[in-house]
Amino acid sequence: MNVNSYCIILVGLLLVGYNGFGQRMIEVSYDKTVYLVFPGDIKSHDIGSPDVSHKAEGNKIFLKSNLYEADGKYYGGDDLEVDWYDTNMLVETVEGYFYIFDLTYSNKPKKFFHPFEIEDSDYKSQTAKSLAIEKSSKVGFDGDINNADALEVKEICHKIIEGTDIISDIGDVDGMMQTKVGGIYASRDYLFFKLSLWNESAIPYDIELINFVVDLAGKKQRKLTASYHDNLSPIYVENSNQKMVNDGKEIFKVFVFEKFTIDIKKRLFVQVIENNGDRNTEVEIKPKNIIDAVSVLSLTN
Repeated sequence: MNVNSYCIILVGLLLVGYNGFGQRMIEVSYDKTVYLVFPGDIKSHDIGSPDVSHKAEGNKIFLKSNLYEADGKYYGGDDLEVDWYDTNMLVETVEGYFYIFDLTYSNKPKKFFHPFEIEDSDYKSQTAKSLAIEKSSKVGFDGDINNADALEVKEICHKIIEGTDIISDIGDVDGMMQTKVGGIYASRDYLFFKLSLWNESAIPYDIELINFVVDLAGKKQRKLTASYHDNLSPIYVENSNQKMVNDGKEIFKVFVFEKFTIDIKKRLFVQVIENNGDRNTEVEIKPKNIIDAVSVLSLTN
């Protein structure tokens, strides 16, 4: 990354509201190495002064000063007296997280080991935002979400589940097992589909798979199976760990996708497949249903 690119990033940090500039200080020394450890491998890093040597390996950066201090004066090569100026450093990880901090000199640094977490980052790219959701909330697993954007997605899902249904006419029933779409919501980047599964029978329902499939209109031409080559992949599923619908019970899930629309000749089909059973339901969602998605801003706190 060239100097101009770093200048743009630094300006961007200020524009997005970064207010910690100059407050996080790391001390470097001439005869001792200081270690920085990040939550992901280093993509690039830059220091604003040639007086600090730096080396990156994997997720670690090693720092040492090229100058030394004696009696309040600083000396460089050939023991020539020089001036020391505090500088700063910018680090970018492969996941798209940026860290910035100041560097100063000390003969006896207070710390030689500086571990950084994702929460310590000063700026995150769009790549980082997407990865945060995908990594912390893989489909089929409800992981702990620490990233602010992923937390927002999860909060929206909670509000959708707790709220009343806004759609009542999109559903399917098979063997007293009902699947219904209770709402379709949209944010700037995502679509949220609220799904309810209601088991009116005395036999517990074991979910094998839930597919979202885009296909041509006319669902009689398709066969419900546990695998389908044109299914969409959600980036997050709220309550994904609920795999059983007990007798007489209803559960709710929210499927989150990157925003999309479909052609008027196509339909979005939600297929719910029963494990060790044939109570397979399929719900048809029309293009207009997606276009008419309600803004998440309408959700109450």
